[in-house]
Amino acid sequence: MNIFSTLITQPLGFILRTIYGFVGNYGWSIIIFTILIKLILFPLTYKSQKSMEKQKRIQPLLTELQAKYANDKEKLQKEMSKLYQENGINPLGGCLPMLLQFPILIGLYQVISRPLTYLLNIRLTDAGVVDKLNMLITKFAQTGGTFEKYGSMTAETLYNRAQIVVSKYGPTVGFDEFFVNFNFFGMDLSAFPSSVVTPIKQGLIPTLGTLALVLIPLLAAFTTWLSSKLMQPSKEDAQRANANSENTAADMSKSMTYMMPIMTGFITFTLPTGMGLYWIVSNVMQILQQRVIEFIMKRKGEDVDVEGYLAAEADRKKRKKRK
Repeated sequence: MNIFSTLITQPLGFILRTIYGFVGNYGWSIIIFTILIKLILFPLTYKSQKSMEKQKRIQPLLTELQAKYANDKEKLQKEMSKLYQENGINPLGGCLPMLLQFPILIGLYQVISRPLTYLLNIRLTDAGVVDKLNMLITKFAQTGGTFEKYGSMTAETLYNRAQIVVSKYGPTVGFDEFFVNFNFFGMDLSAFPSSVVTPIKQGLIPTLGTLALVLIPLLAAFTTWLSSKLMQPSKEDAQRANANSENTAADMSKSMTYMMPIMTGFITFTLPTGMGLYWIVSNVMQILQQRVIEFIMKRKGEDVDVEGYLAAEADRKKRKKRK
């Protein structure tokens, strides 16, 4: 067992297994799991998003500094650093929660791909497991067709590489202990949305259940776009920020607003549908948490006084011209 499995996959599997033991449905387990993970990470998200929200608000101030010290990079860096310190902003503060999403996604993919290990806590060394897997292998060999490749595997290979198949077809030969309820409103959360391509290529009409899987990556892409859109500066702030500079950072942010949904849609299209469901719920929670954090900041008076700063700068410039 490697370090990643010990620190990430095993704990995530334990949480999901515990939830599944109560609700008995994979879809609702993933939804509850996602909400729980987001709540656990909320203190870190709050600190990070508060910093990001302030960065969004001070963009016009940064633009003023960039225009003022365009020919003095050293002075510009000092003034920017001072501005960040005065407003309690860590320029890299928004990166950590985003970086944490990647090991969670990788760990969750392993949990979804290995339901026997992480969801049902069934080990290859458990009594009778190898015998039952060998019986399944014999069944697959007799069935042929799409199951032919499983019919030539060893029990160890089947356990390590095809746990979803074992979970779905084990009960057909009486091994109910392998069963996981992947059904969620008619969708098979263990299936890949990309599976819709195969019947189309063969000239067949996909089933409604298969077509419904495509909704998941579409919703994942849309909620990613919505979350990114809400994180952008307001129209007024963006106009002020663009007034005196080309604002490369803003252009990049705008590009990411459209690139990230495309990437999200592609990734969730090629992964088990359960991953897409996690992505959607995570995005919705992100949007809700963003609104909560904005509300808390306003209540605590932690917003940035952009108008006051700009007014003071304008007044300073007028006094300078009079002299």
